[in-house]
Amino acid sequence: MSSFERSSGKTDPITEATRRLEQNPRDVLALIQRANAYLERHDVPAVLSDVDRALQLVLSEPQLEEDTQAVLLARLYTTQSQALAGGGSWEQALSAAERAVQARPDDLDALVQRGRVRRQLGDMPGALSDLNHVIALNPTMATAYLARGILRYDGQGDSTGALEDFNRALELDGSLAVAWSRRGQVYMDMNDLVRAEQDLRLALSLDIRLSGAYTNLCAVLRLQNRPDEALRIAANALRYYPDDPGLLVEAARCLIDQNRLPEALSTVQKVLAQLPDHAEALALMGQVYGRQGNIVAAVHGLERALALNPHDVESWFNCALAHYHAGNAAAALAAIDRVLALNPEDGEARSFRQHISTGMPQDHPELVPVLAVLERFAFAHCGPRYDGEYRWRVGTLPMTQFTPHGAIQSYVVAALDLCQAPYTIIAVWLGDNQIDVSIRQARLIPEIQQQTLATVLSATIPARSEALSALLNRFMEQGMLAKAGASLRFTGKT
Repeated sequence: MSSFERSSGKTDPITEATRRLEQNPRDVLALIQRANAYLERHDVPAVLSDVDRALQLVLSEPQLEEDTQAVLLARLYTTQSQALAGGGSWEQALSAAERAVQARPDDLDALVQRGRVRRQLGDMPGALSDLNHVIALNPTMATAYLARGILRYDGQGDSTGALEDFNRALELDGSLAVAWSRRGQVYMDMNDLVRAEQDLRLALSLDIRLSGAYTNLCAVLRLQNRPDEALRIAANALRYYPDDPGLLVEAARCLIDQNRLPEALSTVQKVLAQLPDHAEALALMGQVYGRQGNIVAAVHGLERALALNPHDVESWFNCALAHYHAGNAAAALAAIDRVLALNPEDGEARSFRQHISTGMPQDHPELVPVLAVLERFAFAHCGPRYDGEYRWRVGTLPMTQFTPHGAIQSYVVAALDLCQAPYTIIAVWLGDNQIDVSIRQARLIPEIQQQTLATVLSATIPARSEALSALLNRFMEQGMLAKAGASLRFTGKT
């Protein structure tokens, strides 16, 4: 006859359960205990093996009371579903969850698990029905609120409702690491980065195995302009999860922010090696290639990303930039129109579209090589969205009073005002195929409207401005830079 006595509460459940099974191979509760312990360790084959063995014992035990059998079957099928879901076998996980509910229709754990699996398979109404039913049966079940919060956030885009459910789950059980992690993710989306960081760190203090919490914590730190700290956390997490796509993608974003483009590209390629159709990784690959000046590869990566996720506004914008830098105005316009179709209120996109439509000044084509070099420099060092966000803001200043070609002037000023350094390059048309270049501290930008743009080259250039030095050296190499006293003069000759 089977033994259904309870465990004695040893600190190592696997060792204790194994000892009990050596004494009585038909101890079903020992098998359940060991299966749940294996589940905690994500050992799917071991879980399924113990569950199958326990199911055979329960189904073949003639003296088992019907209610007891129903409880055990629901518990075992729920554990089986959890293990199958952990291994990515979602259809099989749903079948196991259905069997758990059939065995005991009001089993709360079985209903929560079926709701989770239904959500993962896209059955949002069915998932919500299961979770609402659980909460109606037991309004104090924390895991039900957690599961419903995840459904609201992932499946319905309802951050407010998700936050309410996560708050309730944590009120009921403050040890739910996933609830802390998920609430931190919601706070991050709400741009409440301080509370997001607090929740994510608390989640990891409760469970260091939450790769998603590491990923989101890295994102929060990056958004707080703490990329070094974000990369340290990502590097530490990747020691345990070396192939985790989310961690690799976030590490790549940090590397891009630091302009460590070869490392960023290598990191993105690790994702694509295992998931060739990973849309975020493809978009980042396109962004890296764009910054490196490989526009053809940039367009290819971005278009692949957009084929997978045609609603990615940022990738459409970056695709427009890449086409623009390749000289393909028609393709750039088509891409920026997709941005505006998805977000008609995007002021950057509207400004960029106006700029593309206007085009480069045609009356002085000899300036194109100079402006192209300036723009490549800005694109490489200032981030992929420098055009839309800054160029036209500066262009609205009344600068034409200083030069007959204010459009060219504002074009160059804004392009180089994104270098995250205490200087700005100001280009002023002088005539005779020349533009005069001033190097000024960024804090002086508001004074442009009040003063004449005299050329200055002085200590306002930081000694560490490697990017600026590289730019000037490039002009020297191409014969477009002539030094004259305290001024720098670019000519249109190459």
